[in-house]
Amino acid sequence: MRHLTLHGRVSVISALLMSKLWYTLMVVNIPEKYCILIKNKCLEFLWNNKPPLVAYDVIINKVIDGGLNFPDIMQKMYAFRLKYLSRLFDENYCAIWKQTCLYFFSKFENMNLRIELLFCDLRNRKIDVLPEFYQSMILSWQNICENVDIEVNSENVLIFRFF
Repeated sequence: MRHLTLHGRVSVISALLMSKLWYTLMVVNIPEKYCILIKNKCLEFLWNNKPPLVAYDVIINKVIDGGLNFPDIMQKMYAFRLKYLSRLFDENYCAIWKQTCLYFFSKFENMNLRIELLFCDLRNRKIDVLPEFYQSMILSWQNICENVDIEVNSENVLIFRFF
């Protein structure tokens, strides 16, 4: 068996395992419990089945910031959903999935909203009536709006480089 350095094990995880997972995550949601299971298995490999030497919040940072550039599955899934949202906001982008998404948004609680639904406060609403993929798009958007200190609205949304 080869003995890999810590950075070598991160490279193996990123290049061999996560690249296959990213391909799937582009179009399919993976339930959070499976994301946690995959993350834990990767961490076991990273630390050779020993207790972690560095906190998870540190190792997911870039190397220049003192981390290991360890891939975070949930963050990546949110990033993929935000990429879809950038296409949803783009008026020149035409695709069947976009019309389908806007249809489901318009039927949400009979509000007859389309893209405007993303600018509503949905924290106390039951978004689980929407298809799971669209739920994750909304959750990704809400996460950005809560954690980024800028005012995002329908007029300036394409100016910012979220995507």
